[in-house]
Amino acid sequence: MLGLRNKKASLEATLQDLETRRSGVVRRSEAAAMKAEEAIAAQRAFLVDTNGEDAAIAKRLADACRRTADERAALDDAARTLSEQVAQAKDALE
Repeated sequence: MLGLRNKKASLEATLQDLETRRSGVVRRSEAAAMKAEEAIAAQRAFLVDTNGEDAAIAKRLADACRRTADERAALDDAARTLSEQVAQAKDALE
């Protein structure tokens, strides 16, 4: 009986840790989405206002768009993975 309680307590602790990590990743993903939108808006404004004539600025803005999009994609993937792990941990508790 003690072994079952310890196993359940361990699973509950694992579940809590996964949910905490998922929440943190989701918050970071939301922040990354905002940064990506800001980068896109900056690039759009540059292209509209200047016709994209300054190559150095165009490259910097394009790099920022790619970087923020990559960060957002990685965080979204991590959030999905953690959600799957949370579901598995909940199933294991039942």
